[in-house]
Order: sequence, then structure tokens, then C-alpha cells
Amino acid sequence: MLGYDEDEIGNSLDEWDKRIHPEDKEQVYVEVNSHFDHKTPFYENEHRVLCKDGSYKWVLDRSKVVSWTDNCRAERMISTQMDITERKLSEIALEESEEHLRISQLYGNIGTWEANFITNKEIWSDTVTKSLGFPDIAEPTWEDYVETIYPDDRDHVIEIINQHLYESKECDIEYRIVDTEGKIRWMRSVGKAEFDLNGKPLKLRGTVQDITDRKSTEEKLRLSSLVFSETKEGIVITDAKAAIIDINPAFCDITGYSYKEVIGKNPKILSSGKQSPEFYIDMWQTVNEHGHWQGEIWNRKKDGTLYAELLTISSILDEEGNVLHYVGLFSDITKSKQQQETLTLMAHYDLLTQLPNRMLLADRYTQAIAHSNRNKTLLAVCFLDLDNFKPINDNYGHDVGDQLLIKVSERITANIRDEDTVSRQGGDEFALLLGGIESFAHCEQMLERIILALAQPYLIDKQSISISASIGVSLYPMDDADLDTLLRYADQAMYQAKLAGRNRYHRFNAEQDQQTIEKNIQLQEIEEALSANEFCLYYQPKINMKAGEVFGAEALIRWQHPKKGLILPSEFLPIIEGTELETKIGDSVINQALKQLTFW
Repeated sequence: MLGYDEDEIGNSLDEWDKRIHPEDKEQVYVEVNSHFDHKTPFYENEHRVLCKDGSYKWVLDRSKVVSWTDNCRAERMISTQMDITERKLSEIALEESEEHLRISQLYGNIGTWEANFITNKEIWSDTVTKSLGFPDIAEPTWEDYVETIYPDDRDHVIEIINQHLYESKECDIEYRIVDTEGKIRWMRSVGKAEFDLNGKPLKLRGTVQDITDRKSTEEKLRLSSLVFSETKEGIVITDAKAAIIDINPAFCDITGYSYKEVIGKNPKILSSGKQSPEFYIDMWQTVNEHGHWQGEIWNRKKDGTLYAELLTISSILDEEGNVLHYVGLFSDITKSKQQQETLTLMAHYDLLTQLPNRMLLADRYTQAIAHSNRNKTLLAVCFLDLDNFKPINDNYGHDVGDQLLIKVSERITANIRDEDTVSRQGGDEFALLLGGIESFAHCEQMLERIILALAQPYLIDKQSISISASIGVSLYPMDDADLDTLLRYADQAMYQAKLAGRNRYHRFNAEQDQQTIEKNIQLQEIEEALSANEFCLYYQPKINMKAGEVFGAEALIRWQHPKKGLILPSEFLPIIEGTELETKIGDSVINQALKQLTFW
């Protein structure tokens, strides 16, 4: 749209800022900051953007912050930019043409002149030199006059004058001059020649007047007409009673109606029925109060197809403030609306399962907390993980795994209420918000129903697949925390459910959580000690008391801590029991003992 290559467009706010037209920056930042400060659903702004070739295009910018940091600062924004240059040019041209149509006098002062072909002298009136910009020369010549003509027009002017002289016709010509201040001005000269008895031209007398304003008006009207007929924006003009009096070709292209089919009709023939009567009442009230209205509206084409349009309605008033006409400009934004819906889906929903993602879950959590506080009920935050999902992918392939995740999401959704939320967190992990709970027993009934439903066999590609799920639960307000913390609590509880045998749920317990944290710290410290070779063996000899001989030794582990000194096994072996670290330390003990045995 702007002509840049991908590597030229830049990825910083500074690059974005540089491309905004200087006259539009202030309004853009007012809209953006208002969106940031008030967290409105989205912000919309029309401004000019710099293209690679140095020109500017008008764009309709619709943007929305879809991610906020913990301190409520905007983190991620999604935006659509639509080229509305033609529509803006239509609006500007129409406004300017209306202004010029009110000009009551199109012509300026009229001067007189006389060219004597015998003496080669010119006579100019004071108006010509004082008002029209011709040079004030005491005795101007024909060459002085020609020198004043704009270079590109000189040959044409001389050709026309000569043609009229020899054909004995009145000369009427429009041309440009460069006035005494160096400005280019349009002139109209009308003259008539005098001839001698032999038909030789003697004099050419006439008038000259400044038609710069008229030419400018004509050019703008020509541009307005061109824009009206060539723009891709639909334009409809009505009288004060809202009867259509004119439309442009784009109107026909968009709506499917011909010129004859709509002239004299009310624009309501396009009504889709999707907007309420109150909508139209408010719309026309805004037009009458402010002179214009802009917004999105759904209309219906001649063939019955619904389409979305961005519509601007402006009222044209006479000098006394009475409505003369209404002008509507609109563009078909159906594709843009579809793109917005796609962006919304991508921003808030998981593409595989169509379930809410983390971002939408956070929004639903805020609503659920408010409902819980208002109604004095519990909110269960659940973390669900499928048991042994990886073998499904390994044995059947990822396509089957994806289909299984879709069916799992459908079963979860079918076993919760409409006001509850299930969100896919990634992989085979899901989060649930179960609100309006009176007690944990109430929550248990729902969880048992979900676990039972998920445990039923799945038929995918004619193959029966069985899987189960483990669920961890934290409860608000008992576990009073933010969403991330509650999910972490639920995740820890889910882990306990898996340790207890899977295919079950477990409620988070703060005391157990603290013990788990402390144990994890101890395990990490022991693992670091193993890596640092802080464990050593003490050998206790085994003696045959009758023979008085040593026949073996017992290897006893000790932890030589750099700060705490020698630590006996009774203080660290119970911590590693049942963990992978127990095996690692056992292997280390065997290796050390065998090396010592070899040495001996």
C-alpha cells in the first residue's frame, strides 16, 4: 500500500512516527493516548502516511491493545490500515466545489488595450497595469505584451490572434501571464480588428480581465467531477427531504442498483434491517446537530447480499443555515470486517481448539472475580493436564494428537456451564474457571463429571484411543491471589494428583505447597553438591574377631559441606528418597567404592 519493501518499513515506533504527516501527528497521539488511558475497545483515526515515493496517502487506522503489562502499560497492539485516499479526496473536492459555487462574481476588473500594427505600439489602460499585473511601461510595444505571456502559451496566443486577423473574426482567447510579482495569472482577452480599404489590419482593440479565480474554480469543479465519476467510494446526493437526486458509478458497482432504479428513492432501500430504529434516530440527530455523521453500518445490495460499509453523511446548507442537500460517501468494508474478526480470533482464541487463549482467560478471570465478590461465592481455578499424552503423538502421529485435543476440548466444554470458561494453555494443558460455587463439594461434582467424561474412549481414524486427565484446583477467595498465582497453585495441585496415581483431582494446600518449595530448594542444593563432588566415602573396616584380621570394609557416605562442615546421611538421605537424585547419588557411591577397591 505504501510502496516499501519489508526490510524498509522498520519495526520501531520512531519509524512509524516519521511516516505520519506532521499536521496529523497531534490528533493521532490524542486518540492513541485516550485508548491507552481509558482502555477503550479500540481507537479509530484518519491520517496521512508517507509513501516510499514521497507522496502521502490517507489511511483509516483501527487499532487495539491486546496485551498489557503488570503495571498496566500497553505491551502489544494489533492494527488494520485501510487506504481511504480516494474517499478523502472526494470529501475535500466536494467541500471546495461547494465553496466556490457560492462565489457570486467570477470575473475581476476589466481593462482595455489597443495594438497598433502600423506603429507597433500598445496602449494599456490603468486597470491593466495597476490591477491585472501587466508591466507599467510608458510606451509598451507588441514585444512587451508577448514577453508578458507565459512561455508555454506564447505561440498559441500569436497563432490564434493571426488566425482571427486574417479571417476578420472576433478574437477571444484565454492564456496565462507572469505578472510583475512573478505570479502566474489567467487572463481572457476579447478583441476585434480594424482594416484598411485593402483589408490590411491596422489595429486590434479589446478588453482583458483576470479569470484566475474562475479557472481555479473550473479546475476544481473538473477535478470534483472527475473524482465523483472515477472514485471507488460510493457517493449519493439527496435533496432536503432525503430523496436521491444523484449517484456516482461506484454507488452502482457497490450496491448493484442502476441510476434509474434509485433516482427519487429514499436511501432506506438499502436498509438491511440489522440496525434498530433507534440507531437511525440517533444518526440523523447527530447529522442535524453537528452537520455530519460517520460510522459503520450494514446495508443490503440489490441481490440481497449483506455488506458492511463505512459511511459519512454531511449536510449542505444555504447562507441562512437551511439544509439544501445531504451527501453520503461510503465504501464497502466487508473484507476489512472479516479481517478484524480474524484478528480478534487470533488474538483471543486458540487456533486448533477455538477455545479462549491466555489473554481472553485473563479477561474472563476479571469478570469472574467481580461476580464472585458481588455474590459471595467461590471461584475455582483449575489446571488440567492429560495423562500420558506424549505416547499418543509418538504412536499415532501429531495429526491424531491434534484431533484428540479437539475432542477433549469439546467434552470439557460440554460438561461445564455456559458461564464457565475453559482455555487451552498450550500442548495438552487446559485451564478452567468455574464460578458461582457454593462449596468445594459443589466443585467436586463438576470435576468428577469432567474426569469421567474425558476417560471415555475416543474414536479417531477408526482407532479407539483412551486417555485420562489430572486436575489441580485452587479456590478464590480462600487462596486469595492473582490469576497467575492461582494457576501456579492449581498446577502444583495437579502435580500432586499425578503423583497420587493420575485420573483424579487434587485441591491445593498452602502448607503442603510450602513444604514442597522447601524440599525443592533442598533437592537443588544436594544436586549442586553432587556436581561439586562434595560427597565422600568413609570406610569402616570389617574385622574377623577370632582371627584378628580385616576381611572387608563398609562404605559410609558423608557430605563435606563448605560452610556447614561434615553432614551425616540421616540429614539428607530422607530428602532424596524416591527421587531421581537418589539413583544418581547411589551410582556415585558405587563408582567411588569401586575405584577405592581397585586402588587397594
